[in-house]
Amino acid sequence: MPNVIITPERLRQVSEYTQTEREADRSRVSFLLKNKFRRIAGDRRLGVVWILLDPVIIASVYLFVFSVLRASANGATVFIGIALIRILQDSTKSGVNAISDFSGGIKAERIRTRVLIISSIYFRVLDSFFQAIGAVVILYLAYGVEPVGLLVILLSSVTLGIICEGIGLNLALIARKIPDVKSIVNYILFLMFFASPALYALSFTSGVHRTLNLYNPFTYFAEVCRYFSGLESSVNEFSAAIYLPLMGLSLLLTFRGYSNIDRLRWKVSTW
Repeated sequence: MPNVIITPERLRQVSEYTQTEREADRSRVSFLLKNKFRRIAGDRRLGVVWILLDPVIIASVYLFVFSVLRASANGATVFIGIALIRILQDSTKSGVNAISDFSGGIKAERIRTRVLIISSIYFRVLDSFFQAIGAVVILYLAYGVEPVGLLVILLSSVTLGIICEGIGLNLALIARKIPDVKSIVNYILFLMFFASPALYALSFTSGVHRTLNLYNPFTYFAEVCRYFSGLESSVNEFSAAIYLPLMGLSLLLTFRGYSNIDRLRWKVSTW
């Protein structure tokens, strides 16, 4: 194991990893990934297949409700929005609740933080991809969305998942100290499901509702996906003065969240 310096804030590595240690870390990353998927599967017969089915089933239910209410809803628009908002919700909750998973399922706190970070990002990529792939298949078969649109949806899903988990990690320590924060986050995510342009395009909003959504990062992911899928979208109306700083801040918080994992582990360590 590389030499480290222990301080009240964190562990700091002062030597390089050997090839043997790198191979051991790759094995641990693989183990942690499998462990995360095992927990998702639980005792359900379909296991991780539910990751693919969940957004498809929810989108289908809402389309049925809209048809009963005779509301004007575009099926492809709903499938894209549902897939992305589910990824946003799951990823954010994962980040906020991350401290409880810092052992990685291994009863040894000496597992390197870099292993946890890598396995967390890999899992978020795979989880977001699987959540999106069901919607992508439906969009291709039922709505004739072109391959370029499908590719943008997959890339946007993965990017959104990583960003939301990273942002959620910034709240992890606060949520551990004040459990009520988790409830507040859940209510905000529930509100975002209906207030964000998930079940409808941004063009259906107006006034304060539209203005607030222009400061909502989810809006840009959803509208870009709809634009490249040949659907109604407000991409051409976006202002760079808003979305560039917004995306820059989101990326900064994402980087801070993942980089902070070592400090968070150290603060909640039982050593």
